[in-house]
Amino acid sequence: MRLRALMIACLFGAPVFAGGAWLSFNDPKTSADPLAVGALTTVKLVVLSGEKEFTEITGAAEGLVDGQRISIPLVLEKLSRPGSRSVCWKPPAAGQWVLAFAVRIGPKGNPGMAAVVKVNSDGVKRQLVLLNLGLSWTPLLIDSAFTGAVPTKAAVLRGAWRVPE
Repeated sequence: MRLRALMIACLFGAPVFAGGAWLSFNDPKTSADPLAVGALTTVKLVVLSGEKEFTEITGAAEGLVDGQRISIPLVLEKLSRPGSRSVCWKPPAAGQWVLAFAVRIGPKGNPGMAAVVKVNSDGVKRQLVLLNLGLSWTPLLIDSAFTGAVPTKAAVLRGAWRVPE
């Protein structure tokens, strides 16, 4: 029992000690910023290392509609709070959708990070998502978001990860 608790603490505590980075997704109605009005969600960078602003952030809505993959670039409006953006996009009624983000923080040349979140019928759930270091969003991460399965970086690098049917 103690070993299991220690393993869980190490797994979830590692990003904290490594200066982890997250994206925080929130309801745009809670923002006082006029640029958040009508947005699907707001996204804020949360970093323990002190950086408060993105060097670069891009995003796309990735969908599965009638068995076809669709990719739509997102418009990310800079909000007044450092590290905050509004995501201006209205999800179509058809298909399953996720939002994929590629982030670069700090000096040029730092490795990229990625996060993928599912879009529900109500929009994007309020949540904190750990950024995956050294991974850009890939079809693999996107497919895993559709299925709910989570690939480990080691499995991806070994080529052992397969998207569950």
